[in-house]
Amino acid sequence: MKFTQPPDVAARLAILHRKAQQIRVKLPEDNQNVPASRSAPAASMVVDIGRCWNQVAIISEDGVLFSRSMRVGGKHLDEDIIVHLKRTHHLLIEKQTAEQIKIGIGSAFPLEQELTMEIKGRDLSGGQPKTLTIGSEEIRGALKENLSHILLSIRISLERCPPELAADLMDCGIMMTGGGALLRGIDRLVAEDTQRLVHIADNPKTLKLPRETL
Repeated sequence: MKFTQPPDVAARLAILHRKAQQIRVKLPEDNQNVPASRSAPAASMVVDIGRCWNQVAIISEDGVLFSRSMRVGGKHLDEDIIVHLKRTHHLLIEKQTAEQIKIGIGSAFPLEQELTMEIKGRDLSGGQPKTLTIGSEEIRGALKENLSHILLSIRISLERCPPELAADLMDCGIMMTGGGALLRGIDRLVAEDTQRLVHIADNPKTLKLPRETL
């Protein structure tokens, strides 16, 4: 099912579709079974992880073919960190501090070299200032549940993709955009879960799905 979009929205979707095509799987030149000329995929998938929402859309030059949104975004990952530190370390931190932790050592996939960060907050036991050194592995665990919700949304979208477009999505892969796409290893997590090629947009904070596609 295709949704009709206003001209400005359609233009932005067309740009996203062309950007997504840039990650198309490169076939070996010496593979003689490959046709000499190959048309560009008719459809591509974009995953936009914003501040409050994540949206998965299958798009073409003509518009949105399928769209699914979920109220899980960067804000909720920050809240995960706050709740984890409160429950595990009895440490109360501000929302801004949680975002700094996410940016500083947050990850969605194991890192080659895990990171640590010193954070400051208020001890809930006595109300005094408290300093704590925390690692990226622990923060990754705190983010796991909401990241799993995002993965589920992507899997459902792939399952509901029309059969005639499934090959396009396998060939073109998945483009991730929005501020949440900057979380370390998010592309590797999605690639492992979906068995698709995953690419982070060049400017994920500015290259977003139009809100009108929600």
